[in-house]
Amino acid sequence: MIELQGKFGKDCKIFTNAIENEAIGTIQNILNNPVTTGVPVRIMPDTHQGVDIVIGFTMPVTDRVNPNHIGVDIGCGMLCVEIENAITEESFPDINHAIRSIIPMGFEINQQPLSKQEKEDLFTFLSIRMDQFCSKYQLTKPVINEEYVSQLCKKVGINEGTFYNSLGTLGGGNHFIELGRAESTN
Repeated sequence: MIELQGKFGKDCKIFTNAIENEAIGTIQNILNNPVTTGVPVRIMPDTHQGVDIVIGFTMPVTDRVNPNHIGVDIGCGMLCVEIENAITEESFPDINHAIRSIIPMGFEINQQPLSKQEKEDLFTFLSIRMDQFCSKYQLTKPVINEEYVSQLCKKVGINEGTFYNSLGTLGGGNHFIELGRAESTN
């Protein structure tokens, strides 16, 4: 692990010792930016140089944002789910097998298209999230339906089937599934 400090960012941990010099320079520049004041910066182990920022960069968002740091790994997110039953180390191989057999990874996508009900559930979920976002920023909320998704896919040049079949996949690069234990739960 490498620890760095900059003019503003004083708490940076890089979870690898194998990192390009160019990436170290980029991280150092980021730590010299006021956006990193008082927040922990964490760089994932498979980090590498990206455009204006390194891939694998994480930090909490505060009242300061550098626009060059947004959208580099768009669509990448974290979700924490509480599992009712405690997981034992002995069950790790079975869990790993189940995850790998169910969730497409890397360049793989789902082969079975979404059902009509799954699409409706998706549009409902997206509508709720879009409503929250638009309310927060006083924006006009679009109607989220199949036509809306179709127009967006055409706009960004992605095949609709590929879009729908990519939902629920892990992707590649620095994307991962992690099992962990919180102090207050299993």
